[in-house]
Amino acid sequence: MVQRALRIFCGTFVAGVLLLSPLHAFGAIDTGLGKTAEGATINTAVKIEQYTGIVIKALFSILGVIFLGIVIYAGLVWILSQGKNDEITRAREMIIWAVVGLAIVLAAYALTDFVVGKLADQTLVK
Repeated sequence: MVQRALRIFCGTFVAGVLLLSPLHAFGAIDTGLGKTAEGATINTAVKIEQYTGIVIKALFSILGVIFLGIVIYAGLVWILSQGKNDEITRAREMIIWAVVGLAIVLAAYALTDFVVGKLADQTLVK
């Protein structure tokens, strides 16, 4: 009963975070900065490079939230294992693979940032 309630809570929490993170990343929450920029006569048109960067950042944010959810779930499995070695091993492996996944995501982010930076430098008109 406790495990079922815990799974429902964790699932609801993760789903809520996953649904709300992209809204903030894509600027769906009106902060009033657009009106200020228009008043200052600043060009607010989004270029394709900026849009791509926003999408990539949103995807990496979602992956970070998934990592956090997996680590929290694995920690709860470990805590609720009641000393059962197979449950402890399963939770430990989940944490290890989550950290490996996070390392891959961080490496992908670093590589993407490097490549996009170099491409942007090459395409600028001097």
